[in-house]
Amino acid sequence: MSSVLTDIMGLSGRAMVEALITGTDSQETIAELARGPLRRKREELVAALEGLVGPNQHVLLASHLRNLKFVTQVIDHLSAEVEEQLHPSQDLVERLDTIPGAGPRRGPGQALVERAMIVGSPDTVAATVREYAAVGVEHMMLWFVSASTRASA
Repeated sequence: MSSVLTDIMGLSGRAMVEALITGTDSQETIAELARGPLRRKREELVAALEGLVGPNQHVLLASHLRNLKFVTQVIDHLSAEVEEQLHPSQDLVERLDTIPGAGPRRGPGQALVERAMIVGSPDTVAATVREYAAVGVEHMMLWFVSASTRASA
């Protein structure tokens, strides 16, 4: 399905996964759950849904969906907490949104969260930290992890 859907956990994708979990085995029936512009890809969806989904896959899909729902609840809770914590610093948050590549935010505290993990060379990390400093960020927490290039024995 991911070859046809851009967001497998969007409304249409989630409905289709839930149909698979409950044992719906008709590709046509599942493809009918598509909404919006995805309905125009009905034939592609039917082809993508071809295959065997047995009891083991039902259990695994259900488990993944439960995990996704739990993580979504945690993210929602933490987003509300971040928004509350950021409220006194709204001016700084708005300035962070001006950093190229960081803004504008699409959710509570997202500019802070998205840029919290900086992956790259020491020069890349230093440049990103300088961008934060340029807009007035005074406090940062940094962790450095060295990725081994050797294969594990």
